[in-house]
Amino acid sequence: CPSPVQLWNHGIITRAGVLTRFSEEKVRFELLRQDKAIVTEHGIEFNGCFYSCPEAITQKWFETARKSRFKVLVSFDPRLVDQIYVHALDGKGQPLLASLTERSGKYSSFSFDEVKYYECLRQQVRRASEHERLQNTVNFREKTQPVIEAAQKRLKATQC
Repeated sequence: CPSPVQLWNHGIITRAGVLTRFSEEKVRFELLRQDKAIVTEHGIEFNGCFYSCPEAITQKWFETARKSRFKVLVSFDPRLVDQIYVHALDGKGQPLLASLTERSGKYSSFSFDEVKYYECLRQQVRRASEHERLQNTVNFREKTQPVIEAAQKRLKATQC
């Protein structure tokens, strides 16, 4: 991932000191990390969060994803999950700014690492509760089985 100093030094060497000027927005965007996201019927899913943008809605990405999910390239700031940039599907044009959906609103103002940690904790709690539920079922059957068997024996005895 290039840093501003590396870009500056590269410009000095290759442009012989005549540097090109770029807007702060463009430089910031180019320095963001990139990765793939999956478009689903619930939104653009990236690192455990769901995003949407008006363009995706008007172009019916989510309806298309109900039949067949597809990948898109996104740029993101790992320090904040609130918004990501979705690159144009054809690779041309401006990136689309996507924001968290209501489904992922609970992660607002989190970093991607915090979301990952939170999801890990949720899975641990889910596994623990599943284990506890199964143990309760086993305990219940152990306690009720002798009563059921005794009742079935009495029923057979009265039927004969």
